[in-house]
Amino acid sequence: MTLGEDQVGLTPMIATIVLIGLAIGFGLSILVGYLGALAPGPPPKHVSLSITYENDENKLAIIHEGGDPLFNAFVIGEGELLRWNGLELRVNGLTENRISSAVLNDENLPYSTSFTAGDELVLTLENRLKKGDIISLVYIPSNQVLMEMIIL
Repeated sequence: MTLGEDQVGLTPMIATIVLIGLAIGFGLSILVGYLGALAPGPPPKHVSLSITYENDENKLAIIHEGGDPLFNAFVIGEGELLRWNGLELRVNGLTENRISSAVLNDENLPYSTSFTAGDELVLTLENRLKKGDIISLVYIPSNQVLMEMIIL
């Protein structure tokens, strides 16, 4: 169908520009939503954690006793800590990545997880901790120390 003199239409150039603009806008909205879902979340206002260390077995247990959840805290896969996300364990100020096994509530399935009330993360360290070592649990996005303990 052709347009007559009285009819007004959209040129193919303008229609193409409008469609590209809509596609870019839609793509950006999906990207922002996806990145927002991956963010660790706001810093915790109140969280109660405890750390225990068994020197004989070289196991460190981090227990979330209550308060705010720590979103996307770490990634565990098949019995090992793959990486820290929003939460990090530091020994004497350095990130502790020498961990031979990690178990969250006796589950051993690969997943990224939030650390919520009642959760217990048991880590088997490759190197033994010594008397006087300082263990810190840090919320990475705000560099907030959530808990600190000195090995006696």
